[in-house]
Amino acid sequence: LASSLLLAVAAFVAAQPPPGQRDPPPGRGGPLPGGGRPAPANEDREKLPDRKTYKTFFEALVEPVAPEPVVIPLEDEVEMQFIAATSGIQKWVQDKISLEGLNMKTDEQKQKWEAKAAENKAKAVELHVEAVKNGATFQEAHIGMALAQFKLLPEGAQEEALDKAREKFKGRPEGRRERTREHASEANHMEKVQIEQLATDEERKAWVEEIMQNGPPHAKKMREERKKEAKAKGGTQYQQVNTGAAPPPPPQ
Repeated sequence: LASSLLLAVAAFVAAQPPPGQRDPPPGRGGPLPGGGRPAPANEDREKLPDRKTYKTFFEALVEPVAPEPVVIPLEDEVEMQFIAATSGIQKWVQDKISLEGLNMKTDEQKQKWEAKAAENKAKAVELHVEAVKNGATFQEAHIGMALAQFKLLPEGAQEEALDKAREKFKGRPEGRRERTREHASEANHMEKVQIEQLATDEERKAWVEEIMQNGPPHAKKMREERKKEAKAKGGTQYQQVNTGAAPPPPPQ
C-alpha cells in the first residue's frame, strides 16, 4: 500500500511517504500495503477521513503487482520516476476518496475495506518474498513495484507527476542527493547481509513482514538525521520514514 515518505529521494526503504510533508524520502514512503502511515496533503485534509481510515483506504485501494527489476543505487532517471510514482499514485488515491465520497460510516463498510486491505497486504508480502528469493532486496522490490504500477496510470497522470518530480529533483542540493544515495546503498547492504541468513521461504516471509510492520533497521537513524537537519534550519517539521510495500494501483 501506503504512502511514501525526501519522497523524492531519501532512503529508498520499504514504503511510501505521507503526502503533504516536505522532501519526503522514497523507500519507505508512506501509504503502502503492509504498514505505511500515509497523511493527506494539507489542502486536502478537510476533504479526507481521519488518518487511520485514510491509511485503510490506501491499503485497500492498492493492488500490488510484480515489481520491475531495480538496482540500487538508482540512476537519476529511475530515481525521478520513483518520485513521480509515489506522488502521482498518492494523488490518485486522495482524489478517489474525495470524488467518490468513500467512507466507513457503517460496520459493513469498515469490514469490507479492512478485509480488502488485509488481502492486499498478504499479496504484497508474497510478491516481496518472491522478489527477495530471486535476488532483490526489500528496497529494490518496493521501488520496482512502484515503478510497475506507475506505468499503469493514464499517460496524462504520468506526465504531470514526472514534470513535478523533475522540478523537485533539479531543486535539490547535490549534497543531499549524495547523502540519499549513501543512505540507500548502506541500507541495501544491510538488507543483503540479512537476506543471506534467510534459508527458507518462511524465514523470508517473516523478515518481509517485520520490515512492513516496523520498517528497516536504519529507519530510526534516518529520522534522527532528518530531525537534526530541520532543527538546524530553525524548523520543527521533519519527514517521517514510513513502512509499506508498494504504492496504490492506477484508476480503473
